[in-house]
Amino acid sequence: MKTYNINPVISLQITADISLAGGLNILYLGTTLQKKLNFSLFGLPDSNQKFKGDVMGFGCNFGVLVDLTKDLSIGTSYRNRIKVDIDGSLTHNLQSPLLSGSFPNKNGKVELTLPAQFHFGVFYKGLDPFTFEIAMRWEDWSSYKELKLYMEQSVVGYNKLITPKNWKDTYSFNIGVK
Repeated sequence: MKTYNINPVISLQITADISLAGGLNILYLGTTLQKKLNFSLFGLPDSNQKFKGDVMGFGCNFGVLVDLTKDLSIGTSYRNRIKVDIDGSLTHNLQSPLLSGSFPNKNGKVELTLPAQFHFGVFYKGLDPFTFEIAMRWEDWSSYKELKLYMEQSVVGYNKLITPKNWKDTYSFNIGVK
């Protein structure tokens, strides 16, 4: 999966110590999803299934920066989830001609939700020439419950393939000195 994000932002200095910002996320996503099809139960070699597509999606973000003192600042930002429906093509690289009637190449759609993100950081510059920062990042991967592929024509009697994911949220913590 490749993503490109264009993020025009407007920021405002509310007071001498408080700044706000907000913006639009314009997302281009191109993806190739591949999986093996196991036919060993039927004495046939494994085959490959591939979905390829792209989409534009939209979201928003906002942030706040507060200067607590001349040397100490805190900031936070949030990006919302972006749900996309990726139109594309589903192809099968079948190792046995016996399967071609049951696994036709066709158009399809994948539903995908990219996670929300939250950042929080503290910045200190009171020990010249050094600056210090600690930060935390959270990503809402638990929103990614399943990968859904809808097909315009059925494959082996199914028009929808669902792959459970049930991912967990991720957290990262950073410390930096410059």
